[in-house]
Amino acid sequence: LYKSFRFGNLFDLVMLDARSQRTEDPENITYGATLSADEHYVFGETQRSWMLNELQTSQDDGVQWRILGTDDNFGQSAPPAALAGDVFFGTDNIEGYDAERQIILDYIVDNGITNIV
Repeated sequence: LYKSFRFGNLFDLVMLDARSQRTEDPENITYGATLSADEHYVFGETQRSWMLNELQTSQDDGVQWRILGTDDNFGQSAPPAALAGDVFFGTDNIEGYDAERQIILDYIVDNGITNIV
């Protein structure tokens, strides 16, 4: 259910499946932050590795932009205190899967992958 498409050297569109492989949502965002990517994930190890490889290949091939397509928001809410105790995106989005999202972000930074939308 995941696939990538190359549009010349302008951009690669990396479509992700953020629903069929995911584990249950955590009870709350704080509890979700305590779980590892092995026990609590959106993409799972196979799809995550594929996605990171697609991003690295795109960067290595000199493609200008890398666009991630998913039905979930990859962003991070402001701290709950700034939002009167609420979270903006919540536990049903990638924000609720801290460990896996951090693995992805660390890989992107550590490997100098740029221009990701």
